[in-house]
Amino acid sequence: MYVQRVLESRDLDTICTFPQSEEELFYVSPRFVFPLTPEQILSLVEDRFEPTVIIDDATQEVVAYANVYKGEEDMKLNSIGANKFITIHMTYPC
Repeated sequence: MYVQRVLESRDLDTICTFPQSEEELFYVSPRFVFPLTPEQILSLVEDRFEPTVIIDDATQEVVAYANVYKGEEDMKLNSIGANKFITIHMTYPC
């Protein structure tokens, strides 16, 4: 089971471990430079809405991160698991 919450500074180091290569990081954001740093994330968040982390309820570990571009009308993620959870939450917030 997953739960969501707003991004907190304590999450940044964990998020920085997600992309394992320069190529993976490019798909996260072409503005980022490998290796990802907390400062890069904070800089990007200035232009975004809803910085959100997904937490594995059993382990309390951050397993996903997402945000919405300012002015973005529709998010389209075609996946399952945490991606599906975050897509639903950010599209239809409670």
